[in-house]
Amino acid sequence: MHSSSTRAAVGLLGVLTALASVLPGCSTARFDSTGQSSAAVSSQAQTALADLRARFVIKTQESKSPIDDQTKVTITRPVFVTSTVDRFDSESTMLLPHSTDKPNKPATIKLATTSGNASHLEDSAGVAVDLKLEGLTDLAGATVDGYLVYPGAMAGGHYAVRGSGEGLEDYVDLEVAPGGDEIIYDVALGSKVAGLRLAGNALEFLDTTGTPRLHVAPPFLVESTGKRWDAKLSVTGCKVDMSSSPPWGRTTTAPGAATCKVHIGWSSSVSFPAVVDPSWATTGSMVESRADHTGTLLNNGKTLVVGGLNASSTCAGAELWDPATGTWASTGSPATKRRFHTATLLSSGIVLIAGGIGSTGVLLGSAELYDPSSGAWTTTGSLADFPNAYATAHLLSNGNGIANGGFETGTLTGWTASGASTSVTTTTPHSGTYAAMLGLTTATNGDSTVKQTITVPSTGGTLSLWYSITCPDTVQYDWFTASLQTPLGATLATVVAKTCVGSSGWVHVTYGLGSYTSQTIVVVLTSHDDNYGPDPTYTLVDDVSVQ
Repeated sequence: MHSSSTRAAVGLLGVLTALASVLPGCSTARFDSTGQSSAAVSSQAQTALADLRARFVIKTQESKSPIDDQTKVTITRPVFVTSTVDRFDSESTMLLPHSTDKPNKPATIKLATTSGNASHLEDSAGVAVDLKLEGLTDLAGATVDGYLVYPGAMAGGHYAVRGSGEGLEDYVDLEVAPGGDEIIYDVALGSKVAGLRLAGNALEFLDTTGTPRLHVAPPFLVESTGKRWDAKLSVTGCKVDMSSSPPWGRTTTAPGAATCKVHIGWSSSVSFPAVVDPSWATTGSMVESRADHTGTLLNNGKTLVVGGLNASSTCAGAELWDPATGTWASTGSPATKRRFHTATLLSSGIVLIAGGIGSTGVLLGSAELYDPSSGAWTTTGSLADFPNAYATAHLLSNGNGIANGGFETGTLTGWTASGASTSVTTTTPHSGTYAAMLGLTTATNGDSTVKQTITVPSTGGTLSLWYSITCPDTVQYDWFTASLQTPLGATLATVVAKTCVGSSGWVHVTYGLGSYTSQTIVVVLTSHDDNYGPDPTYTLVDDVSVQ
């Protein structure tokens, strides 16, 4: 039996040990499975973090300026940034990082004191995951300068975690290439995770309303040479929604399992040593920090953010902000990374981005269109003769007003298609390379329709379109028609009454929009075939505009 003085001494030692682990002035503390500190291993962790910081720095060759793309300069950016964590609180075998930052959506973060156990991330709504990296040796961690470092835990390398007010960032030190060109996390889903969504190379954990509550940012690797590589996220063991369309309010795809494996893979061309850098966080901030980007308020009240420069490279992805929930979600990624570009909301609701500076510092002339309903991007006509950055773009009141009205994207982007058969064709367009084709040269059953929602200019304007119908039947059975409707489907006007001509050739139609100034209307184009084999009907449409 212990004497009272012995018990007091033990108790005092425990208090001093606990204080040493959490006071800001104590820059390092090491915890073994019993929660005790060890100065020797803390020293190992300090050495490990210093070594990682010295060896892994991102180095990129960029143009000296947009107007001088021949002179290259080396830009250096740190991988191991300054931590905002000023102390770690102890809770059983977990450490709770305390951060000085004040995020929009604070997270509850519990880091395992030993690398063989899972860490915990949870948002204020109770949506949570437990995550553990496979392949780690079960060793104790040590806190160093706001990091939790597990020296020697990764096959000759180290494993480190940096907490913040909204999540955690992992640093996986790979001294040699692992098998399969990937690392794998075992992820246990909390009971309030209703679905997973993978868009723009970001993984989201959704609640029952489809709102993203947690996300994994697009990961990357950095070689000891300073070369940065994008990595790719994938999931096994759970069902995942792969749609780029906005997730809010959509039916979630149930995971179908309580645990998943999250894979981070990379090119076989990566050279080692290298460090892998994934981060896990709540969704009150963008999945990628960025500057020099664009933000566009969409007709649905959400905001689209595209491009820009993050802490290590030009951003590849695009994101949506939902003010109703205060959360961000990833959407489809444009084909080209860019910053200092322009973004213009067209009257159709489509967003046009153009120009800017590319990932190597060269001026861009390319342009792309974003469809808010699908989250998809398509390339469009470029500014080949005038690549630019720092420019402005204005939507003209006498402009086209119709997105992709000439169908020169080679797709129906900007249009909503439905019915028997809708496509584009290169056969006898009115102008350019493509035209829309409603129906087929073989029999189809019923309507083939494309429609587009537009806002009529305040000056009114005129709808203009060209059509060419092949209708060997009679208007009683087959036809083409064009109309204006309200967003709820009520007919406002008939632009082209039902017509059926054996081979009309290209017919030009115009219709004044003065009665609908500043209103949101829907342009509806329909070709109908009664599915009778000997006389199939189809219609080509081209050069639709509002002028």
